[in-house]
Formats: sequence, structure tokens, C-alpha cells
Amino acid sequence: MSRMKFNLVVIFLVFSNWLFSQQPQGTLAQPLWLKSRPNSAFKYVGIGFAEKSKGQSYIMEAKKNALFDLASEIKVDISSNSVLYSVQNNKQYNESFNSLIKLSNSEYLEGYQLIDSYEDQNTYWVYYQLDKDLYAKTKAQKKQRILDQAAQFLNLALQDEKSGQMVSALTKRLQAFSLLVPYLNEELHLNASLSGGVTEPTDITALIQSQFQDLKLTSVQPVFKAAQAQYAPVPITINAPKGKLWTHMPFRVIPESEHVSAESPEIVNNQNQIVLKLTEIGNDVNLSQITLEPDFKTLLKNDSAAQMSMRVLQRLIQIQPLAVEFKVEPMRLFLKTESYNMGKLWSVEELHNILTSKIQGSECTWVNSENEAEIVIQLYSQTQEAAESDWLFDNYSLQLANMILKAKVIRKSDASELLNLQFNDIFGYSNTLERAGMQAYSSFAFKARMAELLFEIKHKIFQY
Repeated sequence: MSRMKFNLVVIFLVFSNWLFSQQPQGTLAQPLWLKSRPNSAFKYVGIGFAEKSKGQSYIMEAKKNALFDLASEIKVDISSNSVLYSVQNNKQYNESFNSLIKLSNSEYLEGYQLIDSYEDQNTYWVYYQLDKDLYAKTKAQKKQRILDQAAQFLNLALQDEKSGQMVSALTKRLQAFSLLVPYLNEELHLNASLSGGVTEPTDITALIQSQFQDLKLTSVQPVFKAAQAQYAPVPITINAPKGKLWTHMPFRVIPESEHVSAESPEIVNNQNQIVLKLTEIGNDVNLSQITLEPDFKTLLKNDSAAQMSMRVLQRLIQIQPLAVEFKVEPMRLFLKTESYNMGKLWSVEELHNILTSKIQGSECTWVNSENEAEIVIQLYSQTQEAAESDWLFDNYSLQLANMILKAKVIRKSDASELLNLQFNDIFGYSNTLERAGMQAYSSFAFKARMAELLFEIKHKIFQY
């Protein structure tokens, strides 16, 4: 073999070896179940995959997806004697229910088998099967266990209600109903001797609704002021039948107006009270309403099974909400002004008009008596000869006046000072001190400081 031929053979072998090294190692041809989904009259089929790039959990994710896929094959038949049959025309409810069934089935499936798996460089696939007869048998056994467990909850709930523990009774009834939710498409009958007389799921919803029928709120109309930085909490008493305690029951607080905000949920305290905590009231609100709705989601926040059934629960259990009307009154303001120019009284109308014209709106009203006011604004101004006046007079025959401008905002309910501000940097000059003082009252510096005072006063009284 010539040298040239030998070199060509070596180059060919090296290149071939390099090409081979670039091919995925250990990659098998795709199995038939991945190319064409299996169809069996006796088995449910589930195929799922996950990307390997997601880390070590990709095998569990592929299994979860496969079981959800398997569960989606299980047909949901609606019995004419079921709870679901009565609401099957509600598209949104049906979607919630079907989604719940698939999720529930995928989480509680038993007896499934891993048939095969396949992977390439990027993706991992699994193929599961579940025998249909085994599924039906297992489901029937589980359904009976669920019915017995729900009956025990209902019996305990009845005992709680008799002893006045209304929230505990409600919790157990909601838990019992949530256990039955995955079977609401089927005809269900509970053992009355185990459940305290309850035989149908609709009996549970009726009992839950009846717990709230006798609840009323104390006849009170809270009064608030608009645009405040904070609001005093308002306790609202729940009037329940004697001996019935609703301690620890959460309620959603829903303002009627979009310009009102409140903390939510609120929990009933040991005095059977809900304490309203408003955080914002817009300045255009006069009369409004707050609705209090039982918050089942918060009540059952530690029960994962009930949380999963919550959307279905909320559509089947209709509770008449409680309502609180409240009134928003304007803040009553009183303005007290003192104004001097070189020791002589100066017209207060200018200061008075500046403030009253700029601080106005539905959130406040000016009153004529300090006794009527909730907020008192004290404004004081005086001019005096400035320290540099002699030098200015000696050199330019001009007098220099210095103004002191003070403002206080006092809340009368507790005599607290919301604002205490003083400015000493307003000056005026003229050929006499009196005219220099007058010039200070008309100066740009005076107008700028008044604008600053207005801003501070408004934002101490109102929260915009």
C-alpha cells in the first residue's frame, strides 16, 4: 500500500470514529406505545413525560403527568339522582367539577402498573395501565369508606352544635361534604344511624345554610371621616341564638364601593364580635355598605382535601351575607387666625380666604365655632424690624421687615398637635417699617411659604 493510500485510510478511520462519537449513546428506537397510543377495552392508559433539564425530579413529574392522563380516560357518568345532575347546565360549575375529578383521581388512584419507559437525551417518558375492573372494585370500596367517614363527621358536628360550638360543627360539616364532592355525579346515600339523621348530600348543605339563617348584626351605623391616615376599629356584634358561639369564624370583608378598603378576613372574637378595620375611604363616599361573607377557604386552610373541593363547595352552598351600613361625614374644621404688622392688627381676611378656598371638598366643612370643630387650625403671623434693617437704612435709606409665620393643627378629641410649623425667612423692604411689613405680606416668599403650609396642613388632616 502506497504512503498516500495509507494516509487516506487513517484519515477515513479517524473521521468515522469522530462521527460515531457525536451520536447519542444508548438511544433506542421509540416504542410503539409512544408512536401510537394504545387502546384497550379492559385497561385505562396513561402516558406522561418530563424534560430532563428540570433536574432529578423529572421521573416523578413524568409519573404524575401519566397518572393525570390516565385519570382523564375515566369517564364521568352523571346519575339522574345525583347532586351534579341538578346543576349540570351550569357550564362553569361542570368545568370545576370535571377538573376536580381528574385531579382527585390522579392523586388517589390505586392498582396502576408501570408498563414501560423510554428516554432520549432530553425527555423521559412513562407508560402506565390500570385494570378497569380492579378500578371499579377499588372505587366502590373507597366510596363506602368515604361515606362512613363523612357520616362520622356529621354525627360529631351534631354534638358540637348541641353544645353551642357552631364553628366546630360547621367545620366538620364542610369536611364531610368535601369528602363527598368527588362522588357528586353519583347517587349517594348516607347511613342515618351513623350520621345523626343525614341521608343525602343536600341535607348537609341545608344544615350548613341553616346555621347562618339566625345570624344578625347589631343595628349600628358606624360613622367615619373620609381620607384619613387611619381609622379606629369598629366592633360589630353578631346576634346569634342564646348559647351559640361563633368564636374563630373568619368572614371576608367586602366593601360595596371601590373607593373603600378594609382588612380581610376578620375573625370573630370571644365576645362574638367582628372588628372592622377600614384602611381607606375615598373623599367622594357618603353612605356605603360592607358585606361580611363566611370565609370557608380560610376556615379550612389546613385541610388539603377540602381546599381542593372549595370551588365546588362555594357554588353549592349559598349563604346570605351579612351587611353593615356606614356613613361618611365631612371633617369639621375651624380656623383661628391672628395677624399683625409691626405690632398693629393686620387684616386676617387674606389669610382666612387663602386657607378656606384651598382646603375644601366633600371630605371637609368649615364651621363658625371652635366648639363645633373636630380639627382646629391656628394660623399666626407678625412682622417686626429685621436685625439688618439699620444697615440697610444707613446705606440705602430702606427699612427691612422680617415676618414670623406659624401654623398649628390640633385634633380636639385628644388635644394632640398634628402639626406645629414655623417660618422665619420672609422679608419685605420699603422706605418705612410699616410699608416694609406690608411688602412682606405680598412677597413671593410669603406666597411660597403659605403654599407649603397648605400642603402640610392638608396632608396632616387628610390622606390622599
